Amino acid sequence: MPRLLWRAYRGVAQCVFGTGYFRHPKRFLTRFMLPKALSLGGLLCLASGFAEEEREDAKSEYGVSDVLVGTYTQKLGHVDGKGRGLYRFTLDHATGVLSYVETLESSANPTWLVKNPDPERPIVYILNELYGEPGSIEVLELDKHTQLKITQKVSSYGSGTCHGSISPDGRLLSIANYEGGVDESKANHTRKTTRPKQQHNSSVVVYNLHPNGTIGEVAWKEPHPFPGSKVVQTRQMKSHAHCSVFVHTDADRYALLAPDLGLDDVRTYLFDKYPKPKLISRGAIKAMPGAGPRHLCMHPKMNIAYVVNELDSSVSVIPLDNHGHPKNTTQVVGSLPNGFQAESTTAEILFHPSGSFVYVSNRVVGGEGIISCFKVDKQTGRLQAQSYHGSGGVCPRAMEMFADGRIMVVLNQDSDSIVSLFVDGSDGSLKTTGFKACCPSPVAAVSLD
Repeated sequence: MPRLLWRAYRGVAQCVFGTGYFRHPKRFLTRFMLPKALSLGGLLCLASGFAEEEREDAKSEYGVSDVLVGTYTQKLGHVDGKGRGLYRFTLDHATGVLSYVETLESSANPTWLVKNPDPERPIVYILNELYGEPGSIEVLELDKHTQLKITQKVSSYGSGTCHGSISPDGRLLSIANYEGGVDESKANHTRKTTRPKQQHNSSVVVYNLHPNGTIGEVAWKEPHPFPGSKVVQTRQMKSHAHCSVFVHTDADRYALLAPDLGLDDVRTYLFDKYPKPKLISRGAIKAMPGAGPRHLCMHPKMNIAYVVNELDSSVSVIPLDNHGHPKNTTQVVGSLPNGFQAESTTAEILFHPSGSFVYVSNRVVGGEGIISCFKVDKQTGRLQAQSYHGSGGVCPRAMEMFADGRIMVVLNQDSDSIVSLFVDGSDGSLKTTGFKACCPSPVAAVSLD
């Protein structure tokens, strides 16, 4: 072996540098290779310095976010949950790189996350989706050392707890229980924390929030004791509240909109604080038969609600009056490309921070999911299909976008992955960053910034 190496050295030195070097290895190393190595090293260090400076400039320009991800931890009828609870990542806005930080154990199935909008209250409310028993809500606090800690846990008074939102003033938390709602005899003005009798009605529950952001007493419990539309008999035999969203009306009142997948409608309420807190039913606005209203989001600048319908893969555009009450549905658009034939259901709807674009995640059965982008008319709020992009995995359950509107993350539940996509602010189109993070059964995400 030494002889072979010597021959290789001699051949290279003689052919490239002349006979004087191959006869004197020491001279070759000290007079040629060392200066070259130092010179090359200097260039590499300089290049590395420039690259690092460029990366630092990019970070200072675009920033890095902490992202909290909730997962399914149990095997249920609709998902083979493999998660361990909550997962924390950092997201580089310049590159789209997602880096794993830590795992935080929580109660089973933390599948919806709500961040308190008050920057002085670094709190995330975790909704735990259980079946056959009431779920729960946990309070996760972030201290000044960026340490996460669960500090409170209360009952959700229903099973299949799947969605929640906070009132504009930060004083109320509303949740939707997909099924197994509250005992109707204790439906309203309940102050006890004892577990109510399990019922088959889905429900909406409103909690008071203390000034420090912790959860206070229940303000109101509203069951949905209605028979389903029965159009899709495997999903619509009874009510299934799937979402609850507060809408600001005036200083003392809020409207509350609750899409119900089983009823094919959006239930509308007025939450009145005085003289006693109560939800006043204002009827419902009907969806197309078999549509299955799932989630709702408000336009960030106009008083218009957008409802994504799970079962028929569509989006309904519903203007509201000054009291937060829905007017007639002005538009219904399909969420899939024209001519698309495969079986699919929608999952999430999300606005670009500018309000110019809205995105819908489509869970294509047996294949890669699709993220649809719609352009929003600035005057009417009507939607126009803009572009479609692969989700980078199977069953895109959730999407999250950040304040700069530069990056979207897509949580692919059944392929155990999180994909980051660049967002073009001029036309809303998406482009892959090339980065994918592994995460078991991801289903919800929220920025901790």
